[in-house]
Amino acid sequence: MDSKGSAPMGLSSLSDIVAFERTPLDARDLPATSYAALAQAAQAVPHAPALSFFAEAEAFDTPFQWDHETFFDHVTRTANALRQIGVGRDDVVAYVLPNLPEAHLTIWGGSAAGRVLAINPMIEAMQMAELMRAASVRVLVTTDRSSQSDIWEKASAASRDLPSLRHILVCAEQSYAANDGVWLTTDAQPPMSDDAKQIGADRFWDLLKTARADALEFGAPRLSPRPVHCAQGSVNHDSVSL
Repeated sequence: MDSKGSAPMGLSSLSDIVAFERTPLDARDLPATSYAALAQAAQAVPHAPALSFFAEAEAFDTPFQWDHETFFDHVTRTANALRQIGVGRDDVVAYVLPNLPEAHLTIWGGSAAGRVLAINPMIEAMQMAELMRAASVRVLVTTDRSSQSDIWEKASAASRDLPSLRHILVCAEQSYAANDGVWLTTDAQPPMSDDAKQIGADRFWDLLKTARADALEFGAPRLSPRPVHCAQGSVNHDSVSL
């Protein structure tokens, strides 16, 4: 879909490709940032599915789903919430998460507020710590203690003795255990574990609860030429490392 919400021309032959490529990308009025692209989709197709998630294969028919309008609202709320806890344009938000919906909010909301460092949850705690120390991570988003993985054990161990770290936000994998496609309200989210409380973590959704969803409370993000450290290298696209 182009910037005006029109369907793209079909590409079914070499001549179609040649015709398409006669127009350079900088003449196509494409969104300059990921946040602008999400805003465009929310305006063009607000009720089309943007994200579908199911924790188990047998729940394929009952996914948790956000349309583009709702997804963009959550991304905006995430960006504002991160800015409220001190994430500036050059600050780094790291996430150590499986492919939960909260991972996508952290990527796109985090890149609107600051910069994002994706850390592979399969690597060891020592490697996580080295990456976060190199990137001077200010906020860490990870899972709470769970019987489904050892992510909490590794991420919490990696977060010790990081002078730049100010906040740890935890997500509950158990929120999706019912596999019924019904989103839990913020108040119905599973309580934090004692381990998370002891190190001063906050629940991800508690932070978002009071954040504004209809507009950014700071200047819109711009394309950044600077890379962010990542477990698998770095990229220069829109302040996000994947």
